[in-house]
Amino acid sequence: MPDTSKVPSQLKIVRDSFCKVQTVKKGGLEDTLNLTAIYRLINGVSNFVYLLGTLRILFAQQNNKNCIYFSDKSIRSIQINVDFIDNAVSKPGPIENTELADPENMDHLKRDLEEGVEYQWLQEEQWKLLFSWYGGGPIYARNVFASNCVEAHPIILKFAIVNADGSYDIQNPELRPFSTLFSLGQVAATFVDNDADKEEEVMSPSVHLWVPFAELKSMYTCVNARNVQVTLKDLEHVDHTRYVEIPNDYLHTLLGNLHFSKNVVFLVEKKCNPMPGSAFVWPLVKGVETWNQFEVGDILDVQVWCISSHFNDRMN
Repeated sequence: MPDTSKVPSQLKIVRDSFCKVQTVKKGGLEDTLNLTAIYRLINGVSNFVYLLGTLRILFAQQNNKNCIYFSDKSIRSIQINVDFIDNAVSKPGPIENTELADPENMDHLKRDLEEGVEYQWLQEEQWKLLFSWYGGGPIYARNVFASNCVEAHPIILKFAIVNADGSYDIQNPELRPFSTLFSLGQVAATFVDNDADKEEEVMSPSVHLWVPFAELKSMYTCVNARNVQVTLKDLEHVDHTRYVEIPNDYLHTLLGNLHFSKNVVFLVEKKCNPMPGSAFVWPLVKGVETWNQFEVGDILDVQVWCISSHFNDRMN
């Protein structure tokens, strides 16, 4: 859409041996031109190329003639130099998307936004071009998953890779978006080195996911546990910030059915030697603290004990 404001301009009509110099109405050297008027003047001429960067308009050959006929006058080309970027007309400011952000999590869009009214998705190349011109943000990339659907509100998870020596840094996590239809097993599969396995749900993977004990307790409920007891004294010694591995039998669970804390960081533990039958140990030390013996009359927490049973037999 051409700018309709009047701006200081220079109009120059270039001729060749077949074309005479022609003056355009409402225009001339040092005159004030209306860009809309210029567009109207050239509207009837076909096969022209308009380059926004320099505002140079070139008219191509038409019908194998040396000149293009416009208003019964022979015009070879028109060059218009308009100094509107720096002086006369202020360009738009930076892209401002903060009003679209969820106040509790700036990485997510608000849930009640109406697509096509309050925001519009752009192709990647379109966004890059606009961003190169104006800057701004924040950037909300579309996420297209295997189901070929665009998800406006993906789940953003944070990950820290565990080193071979068992060390990790949760202060600088990697952020990855996932569909709410992804399972924990599919999330684990994205970290598998073998490309052939990346699209499959990994149930006994060469990659393990670990979360703080408090997160695992909130998402893993043992509804069928019976005759399982643990003392309140035991619970007092549990470090809820300690990382424990997500059990394999829970990897089928969909992310949309889980409720993690906002800032939880998953640990990604890769087996150092993924070959079948490899005796090479995993980097992290597995298991929870040893549980004390309970006594008759003690207060019990079935859920915590059930979770702990997944790790007691895996302690190194």
